[in-house]
Amino acid sequence: ASKRARWELDRDAAPVVVALREGGLLANATAKTVVRLLPPLVVEAAHVDEAVGRIDAVLGRVGSGQ
Repeated sequence: ASKRARWELDRDAAPVVVALREGGLLANATAKTVVRLLPPLVVEAAHVDEAVGRIDAVLGRVGSGQ
């Protein structure tokens, strides 16, 4: 059985999910402070790098209240 990594946010997940979706990433909130990313079944390293950049930007923007 594999273990899934789980990191909880220090803020409400709903605005983060909205911003991720607006940025082209599929995600949902599974708890008040937990975001689940829904990547495609086949993904290349370049796609992961791009997604991480988008997530970082969203967390910085939503975290600062913008």
